[in-house]
Amino acid sequence: MVLHGKRTEVCRPFPGYSEDVVVTAASRTLAEWHLGRLAWTEAVRTGRITVSGSPRYARAIPTWNRLSG
Repeated sequence: MVLHGKRTEVCRPFPGYSEDVVVTAASRTLAEWHLGRLAWTEAVRTGRITVSGSPRYARAIPTWNRLSG
């Protein structure tokens, strides 16, 4: 996923940029978080989501989720 300002793009092939932060999770876990059924802190604490890379971006990720209606 490439984030640039308010624009977000999901890329199937590698876009060629270096990663600032890498999030690893099952798609179901990300969906549960997006729907508000799973707290980010709980998912990270239990290892369902792992984050590596820039601490600045890693801390910001939970603020990027606009819960699905």
